[in-house]
Amino acid sequence: MYERLDSIAYYNKFYFQDSFHAQCVSLDELCMEQYRRSREALLKIWEHPIFKECDHIIFCGCGDSYVAAKAARNAFEYYLPGIRFEAAEGIELSRHYDFSGAGKRCLAVFISYSGTSLRTLEAMQKCRAKGVLTMAVTVKEEAPLAKEADIVFLTNNPPGDNNAGLRTYFSNVLSCTMLAAAMADARDGGSRLEALGPAVDAYRQSVAEAFAAMDDKAFRCALKSMDTEFIEIAADPALESCADFVQAKVAELSGDPCEAVNAEGLAFLCRYRKAPERITTIAVSAGKEFPSKELKAALAEAEKSGRTVHLLDAPMPPEGFGFLAPLYAWLPASLYAGFRHTTIGEPMFRGGFDPDIFIPTYFSPVELMK
Repeated sequence: MYERLDSIAYYNKFYFQDSFHAQCVSLDELCMEQYRRSREALLKIWEHPIFKECDHIIFCGCGDSYVAAKAARNAFEYYLPGIRFEAAEGIELSRHYDFSGAGKRCLAVFISYSGTSLRTLEAMQKCRAKGVLTMAVTVKEEAPLAKEADIVFLTNNPPGDNNAGLRTYFSNVLSCTMLAAAMADARDGGSRLEALGPAVDAYRQSVAEAFAAMDDKAFRCALKSMDTEFIEIAADPALESCADFVQAKVAELSGDPCEAVNAEGLAFLCRYRKAPERITTIAVSAGKEFPSKELKAALAEAEKSGRTVHLLDAPMPPEGFGFLAPLYAWLPASLYAGFRHTTIGEPMFRGGFDPDIFIPTYFSPVELMK
């Protein structure tokens, strides 16, 4: 634990930026490079018949990869509203899933950066045994998942520090969004994938322009909640994946008890969870559509109960591309998660800083500032 100063006015944000923060910054450069790489990979596989014939798609992954699978829903519902979409955890698909409704036009998509997740591999093997066509979304062509799959979407992620899985998560969400556009194009010869590129770039630019303000707000929130003992991450259903991802980052970075909730869940917790003065509630948002009136009402109830409530919002996606919100809506709250662990002096359990570039998080900023 750091030595606490008398006032948060003395805290200099520079001393609380570690490698996780640098990864957040790096998304601006990563975004379009990943788009180009994923586009190249999709053009190699998009003529597979399943792109045209699929009427049921199951996304699967473990941990952050499962959250990325859930984030793909918005894009598939937009581009392919007639397809039945599901996101399943590896253990559910491998042990408990009812395959009676999975026919020959079903595609199971398995996300794993390393391609070595045993639970994901087990789920893929189960699908193949049931006659379901499989696709691996990975970076390693020689990985077990890629070797087992019928189709390999080789995303070829750019190199970079990926501690806590932030860059990988972003790349997977973008790649799966692009997969939805490519599958829609394969059906009618459209140009959705090409049109998606400028929209993603425009969203990237708006986030880059807002980054300094988002960063400052996240740091202020972290300072104001240093005495917090429990954190709630609230989001509307369309951004549920964002709340899940932030919840995981809080757990990995600072080790705080943390829960992802929707409006109904938050309203319930406001009535029954004890010691609200020790709870910080963070709302995930992206533009004028979020939060909904239901979530706003729940947040008002949370504040009334004695919680500290913060709305951390990302810019709104370009008009007509609202389904892109999950690509960046989690970023402001993830910045908060990063500052949370550095301001309370809790080293990231995954490590990952470079002391030659970033001030290690276990050094006391108080000592450095003297």
